[in-house]
Amino acid sequence: MSIFSRKKEAMKSKDKKAKKQTSAEQGDRKPIEKELAEGIKIRCQKNPLQWQLVDQPYCIINGTEKKSLRWDDETFISLLPDKTYQISVEFYYMGSTYKPGTISTTVKKGEVQRYEYEPPAVMSTLNPGRIVGPK
Repeated sequence: MSIFSRKKEAMKSKDKKAKKQTSAEQGDRKPIEKELAEGIKIRCQKNPLQWQLVDQPYCIINGTEKKSLRWDDETFISLLPDKTYQISVEFYYMGSTYKPGTISTTVKKGEVQRYEYEPPAVMSTLNPGRIVGPK
């Protein structure tokens, strides 16, 4: 066997290993459509004059499960279809939890609902934030 044929064989085996590795990596990834099958997207929108809202908001699902949200950003939350959920959005302000905006929703199979949370214009214990949607 000549030196050229050995190099050719070595290159073929490297190519086979690379193909196996690539296909294994692709098999581990889920298509993004599958990940976003059912659920809600919440955008927490604050007014630029509300600069004092430094703590990030969070979402509480059915009073138990807590998900982090971000101001001026949309967050996807995966939910099981055909089940009713109580969704509350809260945030900390001046050392205590601010009164939440709350909705009740049921997501259908394959549906993604969009909501927007707006904190009150005047921060007081009487004014809750509000969740607008689905959009």
